[in-house]
Amino acid sequence: MHLPWSKQRAEFGDKSDTEELLPQETKGYYDRLLPLSSKGRNARPIFFNAAVILLAVSVGLVIGYWCRGQEPTLSDYGISLSPFPPEIFERHEKPFVPDPGFVGPSEEAAQNWEELNSGWVSIYLPNPEDYGLYDPGLQAPFFLFDTAPKEALPLAKKFYALNNLHILHCTHNIRKQFNKALYFPEKFDLANDEMQIIHIEHCFEYIRLSMMCADYMAFETDAPPGSPPEYTKGGVGWGVVHKCINWERLMQFQKDQVALYNSTWQKG
Repeated sequence: MHLPWSKQRAEFGDKSDTEELLPQETKGYYDRLLPLSSKGRNARPIFFNAAVILLAVSVGLVIGYWCRGQEPTLSDYGISLSPFPPEIFERHEKPFVPDPGFVGPSEEAAQNWEELNSGWVSIYLPNPEDYGLYDPGLQAPFFLFDTAPKEALPLAKKFYALNNLHILHCTHNIRKQFNKALYFPEKFDLANDEMQIIHIEHCFEYIRLSMMCADYMAFETDAPPGSPPEYTKGGVGWGVVHKCINWERLMQFQKDQVALYNSTWQKG
């Protein structure tokens, strides 16, 4: 069967012939729709472009907020992961004012300082390798002067000095010897106490190195294997490698800032 040419064109979707085949009353209805359809096609690219731009701006704002909102982590300061509970690092404001309970040669002060140092300088770490500690640790503090039981030996040297506690220990020792020499010179002959002199000198040097290193909550092994005897005599801490700040650069920065300040008021 051969269709008229107009119908053949209609079968292949020719719009003009299709409209000619529609009833007259229906044609007017579609004519009214055509302008609206045409407008919708023109509006789609505008709407799409606006949506893409809005999405890009939104993503940028979210990323920017996320980046700004990140709290500094220990890794940001070059500090390795640590076993400490995160709440330890929650900062709080604390005014530095003297506490009479820690000052002078009183019994109260002595007890308070002893309490601060009751755990000695070390912390037990069952898996020191997780924190980059591969050298042996220190002896358990309660076995320093006594032989450890056989069952306690495998883990007895997995105690690691925390530099903050080490500094506190040294300060306590210096304080005790200072009080003896100042308040009770007739009872104590510090000048001839070789062990205390070695300990105090060790403490002064350890505190100096710690302050200049600015190492933060760092663990210390025992003196590395193969260390000379003088590294292991008179105290712990010698030979252990710390990750320190650039002290020379800090000193230069301090000088630069002084020069900057002076430039605000000095002439010439």
